[in-house]
Amino acid sequence: MSTPGLLSERAIILAPKGRDSQIALMILQEAGFPALVAHNLSELNEELSLGAGMAIIADEALRGGDISSLVQTLERQPAWSDIPIVLLTRHGGPEQNSSAFLGTLLGNVTFLERPFHPATLVSLVTTAIRGRRRQYEARARMADMLEAEQRLQNALKAGRLGSWQLEAEFLTLSCSDITKSHYGRRDDAPFAYEDWLETVYPADQPRMQSALQRSLDSGEDFIIEYRNLWPDGSLSWVDVRARAIRAKNGRVSSLVGVTSDITERKQAEGQLRR
Repeated sequence: MSTPGLLSERAIILAPKGRDSQIALMILQEAGFPALVAHNLSELNEELSLGAGMAIIADEALRGGDISSLVQTLERQPAWSDIPIVLLTRHGGPEQNSSAFLGTLLGNVTFLERPFHPATLVSLVTTAIRGRRRQYEARARMADMLEAEQRLQNALKAGRLGSWQLEAEFLTLSCSDITKSHYGRRDDAPFAYEDWLETVYPADQPRMQSALQRSLDSGEDFIIEYRNLWPDGSLSWVDVRARAIRAKNGRVSSLVGVTSDITERKQAEGQLRR
């Protein structure tokens, strides 16, 4: 049985006429590449779905047949994936026949005119597999990022911390459901930058907006505690913290931070003072 590693880098060959498939298979095996021969489009499609590093397809295998399932398989690839395909063309290259049109349907295509030299095929396959490995590395990085994001969200939920981000150029605010709850808003309620400012208790407005503008201008951390008014008229306290993110030109592009409801702490502090 093939191992997942071999499946991920193997070359699937479809060249049903002549000896192209057997020649390509022999060349790749001698060069140390895992490869197998598909005998029709259906088999090619099935093998690609199982996993492949690339495909080598003779253009005549695509003419006159229904390639919609193959096109759909390639279109359904995840964002990180773009399977390389070497399309074997007839004499004259893609400019002299309809192979160029087939290439636009298949996506990541390199043309190889027949008869091909073994060294040329090996070079193309080496480049294709190298590119495929970079795609797998991108997949791994995306998986790590998603896992880190999930851990972060779990930590925020455990600490009842909300997350928010303010884009500096257009003052576009996005925030988590927990942050909305810190301002008395439902999960499905809109909460734009203007809504955020309106929640701030009037006596705390100048201090809050001054600190916010200072962070947007200078890039210093935004750290503040202030009162906010909920839609039901109740008063609460919130702790808001953010770190400035700079663009390549050095200017602040956004503020990214967290919120926490500190109403109970403020009430306890008031009782202690009394």
